[in-house]
Amino acid sequence: MSDTLNIFISHKHEYDAAARGIKSTLAKWGGRNLNVFISEEIPPGDDWFKWIKDRLAESNILLLLFTEPTLSWDWCLYEAGLFQRIDGNDFRRVICLHGPQIDPPRPLKHLQAVRAHPEKIREFLKALYGTSTLTGQAPINPAVAEDDEELAEGAQKICNYFGPVSKTKKHFNKCIRIRVCNPASLGPSHIPDDATVKADADSLKMFSLLEGTWKWKDLVEAQAQRSADARWLDELVAAVHLASQRRVFVPIQAVYRADRGEAYRPVLTRADTEASGAMTFHVLFVEEVAGAVRALPPALGTMFTSLWMGTRFRFEVIEQCLTALRKVRTGEATGTIQTVTRAMTNIEKEGESRGVELSRESLTSLFADERERAEIGNLYERWYPIRKALFEALERQSVDEVERQILALRRLNARFMVLASHRFHELVLEYTRVDPEEPLRAVA
Repeated sequence: MSDTLNIFISHKHEYDAAARGIKSTLAKWGGRNLNVFISEEIPPGDDWFKWIKDRLAESNILLLLFTEPTLSWDWCLYEAGLFQRIDGNDFRRVICLHGPQIDPPRPLKHLQAVRAHPEKIREFLKALYGTSTLTGQAPINPAVAEDDEELAEGAQKICNYFGPVSKTKKHFNKCIRIRVCNPASLGPSHIPDDATVKADADSLKMFSLLEGTWKWKDLVEAQAQRSADARWLDELVAAVHLASQRRVFVPIQAVYRADRGEAYRPVLTRADTEASGAMTFHVLFVEEVAGAVRALPPALGTMFTSLWMGTRFRFEVIEQCLTALRKVRTGEATGTIQTVTRAMTNIEKEGESRGVELSRESLTSLFADERERAEIGNLYERWYPIRKALFEALERQSVDEVERQILALRRLNARFMVLASHRFHELVLEYTRVDPEEPLRAVA
């Protein structure tokens, strides 16, 4: 075996400055008896994988810098596994140097670990330079191993590299982080009660919770005490479950309403997987500038919402579907009509989130004319069976049947829009008390 000790530092690229700094600290006392390799030194144009494999084969120690558990550590763990499998020097060790507040990744827990604490690092350096325990060879610098002041200074330098990449984080939206230790326990309608929820004081204030760490069950209970409308919570749980399986999820449509009437739409923006397998889901709460219609007179608010939904159905669902059907028939596109189900459901959910009940009774009660009231009731009763038949045709991918049901919905939608827009006009005149025949006067 060579008298030279070779150390390979495995690290995330976000911490390349830490790797360089730790290399400099270790090399300071090693002289010709110590080589420290880091991937930043791969010569331009070299086969980087061969360079790493060769350095791993030469090394006696792989020093893994485990700095931030929420990052992906697949490559570093691969390097550690490769190091252990390579037939190199007889004496080989993997040492995990980890942050003071975190534990080593689960796959390396059986190996030696050193916490980034000044006293623990000092002991590590003392053993590295003054004994053969870690290296399997003659001590490389017994003199520095006896210099406690020098070792303490070096240990503190190394510890300083285990601070966060960014010391300050500023969220411009309200945000919560949901950490689930065992993602396999997630279900379409279930997040474990003991999943942790973290957020800043401003974000937790939405739920009348003080700053700190809470459990998922605490958030659910806080929601139940504030409002019976938990649709946003159900949609968030479903999205988290799909995200944990790396599947596409539908954006959350329902909104969360705070005490003063502000509406926030939850947006699942990110999922981090730790080396232990635990996952953290980042959820933004983006304030809805459109708001609810609660400030409007009930009749006007209900009619306004129904017209808004009817208009969206016409142009986002019906017309888009007919265009897609033409493309499918001409071979220009395939499968595009499947987006109809999602678009239709999204509009319905968003309508519900505005806080207006759109039932048969609430709609028919808006119309003063008996014949119009009866016709609106008839349109309502016919709409849902056709909607059901449309969804079934979409499931069977029956192009002809989809077209037949879409055209039927188009006829119902057209008649509803005529009746509803006329009644909305009457309600506007009623609530604003403006004579429609009175001309507008110029403002001086």
